[in-house]
Amino acid sequence: MARFKFRVNAWLLGFMLFTRMLPPMSLAPPLFLISQNIGLYDNLLLVIIVYAAVNSPFDQYLLIGFFRVVPPEIEEAGMIDGLTMGSVK
Repeated sequence: MARFKFRVNAWLLGFMLFTRMLPPMSLAPPLFLISQNIGLYDNLLLVIIVYAAVNSPFDQYLLIGFFRVVPPEIEEAGMIDGLTMGSVK
């Protein structure tokens, strides 16, 4: 999102930030029911998955700001050395 310009970048960034504005308690009842149905209730794996899902939009927002200040010359130097956009994952 930082390097490529798409029409939906601003909408996607806004949606990611909107998800951070939801109160965490509004997600608790559906999360409780889902965790009981899939058998992860009272399990540490559920805590890891929830924390990763809840904090991911904020992490991506911070990383977009970081990648925007990285000079494009570094990417160009990597392409000279054989880097392709398909190999960056």
